[in-house]
Parts: sequence; C-alpha cells; structure tokens
Amino acid sequence: MKASASVATCWSARRSGGDELEARRERYAQQVARSRSIDPKVWHDLLAPVATEMLVGATYADPSLFPEGFGISRRTEPGNEYLGLVMTWPEPNTFVLGLNYFDVADGCDNEDIYKLDLTTFMMTPYMCGAFEQEYPQYAGHHWAAKPYLRAPG
Repeated sequence: MKASASVATCWSARRSGGDELEARRERYAQQVARSRSIDPKVWHDLLAPVATEMLVGATYADPSLFPEGFGISRRTEPGNEYLGLVMTWPEPNTFVLGLNYFDVADGCDNEDIYKLDLTTFMMTPYMCGAFEQEYPQYAGHHWAAKPYLRAPG
C-alpha cells in the first residue's frame, strides 16, 4: 500500500486540478449528495457495539470495517484503495462515518464523510469542507495521511 502525499501537496493538487478534476468532483458530488434513511437495525448491528465503547467527542478508526447496509458504494479500484473507516461522535445524536481511500490519481488519502442523525436515522453526505465548517475541532484531518489505517511494514 502506498503512503499518502503530504496534506499541503494534496490540497494544492485539489485546488489546481484543472477542468478534468473539477468535472470529476462535480460528478461525485451529484452521486453522493442525497440523504437517505438508514434502517436502525443496521446501525445497531454494525456500529452501535463500537459506539457504546466511545464517548461523545471521541474518534475511532478501524481498517477492517466497511459500513455495509448503509447504501454506500465503495469507490472503484484500482484507482481507489479502501483504507478503513473512521468514526466520530461529535454530538450525542450525531454519528459521523469517514470512509477512507488512497486515491492513486492524486497520491493522497481521501475521506468520504457521512453524518448519521441518531434520532431520525437519516444519513447525509458532507460535501467538501462542510464537516470541518460544522465541527472545526476536527479540521485538518479530511485529507491528512492516515498511517493508522495501514498495515505496519
């Protein structure tokens, strides 16, 4: 598994990606920009056991977990290598899922972030930068390298 480039390099590549990268971003945003209802049983079976071990404000990473049953499709390989799931519990009724990938095209780690409202079980994708705006205490990690999701060696 390749190591990710620095955050500054990744941010620069994203900002200067040109028309092709901008078109790719737009297509992706249209695909994921849909809120959807999640079956509470899926939440309880897959993530509640982990969440009960967490405190509000905590973050937990698991390289082996993918949130099956949440209606999220994996990014396609070989262009994107799945690294793992980072879960954050920023508020008592909000749980955040971060699906992390190594993107071969830009050489950086990327994260698709979804917010799950635990009162309505509605899941909403975050668009670029929205998570950091809503929860600035977590800013700077979206495009950061995530060595803790990679196997040692």
